[in-house]
Amino acid sequence: MDRENDSKPRARPSLTAQAAADLAARRAREAVALRANLRRRKEQARGREQQRPEPDPEGSPANGDAPK
Repeated sequence: MDRENDSKPRARPSLTAQAAADLAARRAREAVALRANLRRRKEQARGREQQRPEPDPEGSPANGDAPK
């Protein structure tokens, strides 16, 4: 191994101010999109719950047809 490199700290890549601003803007857009997607999915789930027929307490089919 090269002992000369062991004592030197490794330089991490750094972002320019523009790149950091672009990254922050992208993360903000993603956060907005994720919140909108979650809101849309919750609305869809509520809609499915409202469309679901109430279970018949007597156990007969929900649409009123007799079993075949």
